[in-house]
Amino acid sequence: MGSTLSVGHRERLSYEFDNLMSNPHASLGLLLSVTAIFTLFGGVIYYLLHTSGELGFFESLFRAWTFVADPGTHAGEEGFGSRLASLLITAGGFVSFALLIGLISESVQTKVEDLRKGKNRVLEKGHTLVLGWNSKIFSFLDNLAIANESEDNGTVVILADDISKEEMEDAIRENCNLRGTKVVCRSGNMVCVGDLKKVSAEKAKCVVILTDESNKSTSDARALRTVLALMRGIQSLSGHIVVEVVAKECSDLLELVGDGRVVPLVAHEMTGRLLIQCARQPGLAEVCLFSFSPFFSPFSLFFP
Repeated sequence: MGSTLSVGHRERLSYEFDNLMSNPHASLGLLLSVTAIFTLFGGVIYYLLHTSGELGFFESLFRAWTFVADPGTHAGEEGFGSRLASLLITAGGFVSFALLIGLISESVQTKVEDLRKGKNRVLEKGHTLVLGWNSKIFSFLDNLAIANESEDNGTVVILADDISKEEMEDAIRENCNLRGTKVVCRSGNMVCVGDLKKVSAEKAKCVVILTDESNKSTSDARALRTVLALMRGIQSLSGHIVVEVVAKECSDLLELVGDGRVVPLVAHEMTGRLLIQCARQPGLAEVCLFSFSPFFSPFSLFFP
């Protein structure tokens, strides 16, 4: 019975230690505490074993710290007692200080990796928030960049869950001419309220929800869940919501859920109607092309 309890206690201590070391802040604090305590005891030992007796206690503590931080410092010690104390402090300090440096390096590397993956919060306001990623994103950003030239180069924030932040940035860099528009990419779940708050959805002037071209059968259902998350989870949402819809039947449901703030857009239906009308009316294609051009100004009709 005693052996069983002893094994259980050891396993419990090992379990608690693993949990402690898995937390970077707790493990860093533990190693700092161990290093400080080891330096304190090392200073006491050095003070007691120092042969000359000329050093004070605080000077001994400083010597102990130098032995911990720099293993080569003990080479200049004289006397058996001083050399023995410095050797013991250096041997223990070498291990603890190496672990401390390794843990700090790992923490910095983890933070850099989180920044690279786009896990930090976006601190923007008055921006255009794009939820999702498909082939239309490049033309959308090109035209929005042209429009933003007259608005002192606005900001676009993109949140997508099926592509990484690095892949989004590389694709935008290769396919878009941003003309000074700032684009911030983040990876996350567009249905999750926490991720929506991470991209400052409550401060966006407009939210655009794109279809999922890889799975169009569930795209509208995902858009509906996203609208619900925005309307119910983001209390101070100020911008309107534009939703790209696959099936026209979902438009009425989105308008009902959106409480008049959602604009559903059935892109393929609108495109089909334009193609039919342009085929029936000669010259209508040139009018539409001119009207939808980002360089179009209504004043040019009256003041050429």
